Formats: sequence, structure tokens, C-alpha cells
Amino acid sequence: MAKSGGAVSTGAATRLVHTIGLIRWVALGLIALGVLSGTAFGAAMGDFQLAGALSLAIWLYGAVAALVVYVFFGWLQQTLLMLIGIAKNTASDNLLTRF
Repeated sequence: MAKSGGAVSTGAATRLVHTIGLIRWVALGLIALGVLSGTAFGAAMGDFQLAGALSLAIWLYGAVAALVVYVFFGWLQQTLLMLIGIAKNTASDNLLTRF
């Protein structure tokens, strides 16, 4: 059984944090692309009253989806960064802490 203490490698976790950040921005970009495409589709419709209502619904849905994605992935990143910090601060190379 391995004893606790010693150096800790956090490289993989740090790469995961950066990957989560990249996924967050890609998801936000896809949401924005979907909102703009939906708005263009609504503007291409002949009925302006229906197009305005459809565009408003798409913008509201996009805003809520973007907020949820931004908050959730941000929370995920911050939680993982906090755990990385805890791992680095609790690792010790002191020989006396191994017994």
C-alpha cells in the first residue's frame, strides 16, 4: 500500500481544465451560431409578426442556454482548479510525515 505524501503530478488535471475551457467556448460559439441562424431563418419568413416572435423565442432560448453553459463549465473549471491547488498544497516531501 502506498503511503501518502510526496510530490504530486497535476499536469493531466491542468490539461483537463484547459480542455474544459476550450469546450465551453466552442459550445458558446455553437449556441451563438444557432441563434444567428435561427434569426436569419425567421427574417426570411414572409410573416413579420411570426418572424419577430420566433426570433425573440430563439434569442431567449439562446441566452438561457449560453448562461447555463457558461456557469456550469466555469464552475467545473474552478472546482477542478481548487482541487489541483489542494493537491499541491497538501503534498509534502517531508520524511517525517510518511510514518
